[in-house]
Amino acid sequence: MVLAIETSHKGLSINGEIIMTDTASEYLRARIKAFVMEKDTSLRKLSMETGVDYTTIHRIHSGKKRGVVFFDARRILSHIDPENSQVALARYFPREMSELSAAGVSSERINKDVALMQYVVESKEIYDLFIFVSEGLPKAPVDVTNEFGRRGDLILDDLIEQGAISNGPDGYLQAFSNEFLNAPISLLKDVAKLNADSIDPLSPGCLIRNRAMGLNLEGAAAAYSTLAEASAKLQEIAANQEYKGSLVMLFSLLCGAHSTKKPMRSSDEN
Repeated sequence: MVLAIETSHKGLSINGEIIMTDTASEYLRARIKAFVMEKDTSLRKLSMETGVDYTTIHRIHSGKKRGVVFFDARRILSHIDPENSQVALARYFPREMSELSAAGVSSERINKDVALMQYVVESKEIYDLFIFVSEGLPKAPVDVTNEFGRRGDLILDDLIEQGAISNGPDGYLQAFSNEFLNAPISLLKDVAKLNADSIDPLSPGCLIRNRAMGLNLEGAAAAYSTLAEASAKLQEIAANQEYKGSLVMLFSLLCGAHSTKKPMRSSDEN
């Protein structure tokens, strides 16, 4: 089915029918509902096909999720409505779309990078061999054999076939290394598990936490400032040539929203 889509001050028009949507979550909810009905499929299957957590899709579908991150929206729309996904994303996520365009990163490149990373973290032995090739002195195939034996040779062959590792012209192996964009939450969790052994659990800040805090406006401003400083520091680390390597680190900085609505006075409750 071909859909005609255009923007208006009211929302998005699909085949001439305006969907009243002020937010990305409202638009996604309408599109997901239409897709599930048309394809006679389930939210669970849609989660598997898109790589977006089932809970996220379920909350969008039920209307309980008010905020949707760009990459989740991109992954969902690219699957359920690929012909019109760019228009919808440009409407609801203009900054993110502009940044990707300026960086020259194509959708195909993002999808390929994520697919490679998902394969690399498929098991600890694959990940360990990938890191062995990536870090330290240049490695030749014989170094992999000496370190991992015959099993290592088989894994190396698979990594080369997948494109995660290549044979360099000098006889040494070259590992896929990139800035990983559009990483699904499931991938972030898998990487965190694989990196857990390299982290001292007693070190401050090494735990992954979800924080819900009750703060006043001054405290909220301080919290946002701290997150901004952390983000800027991570950018500095990523840009530092001394730190360049292929060890995968995916970060998710939490950010919240506060309401400026004044609390209801007791006299207003009646």
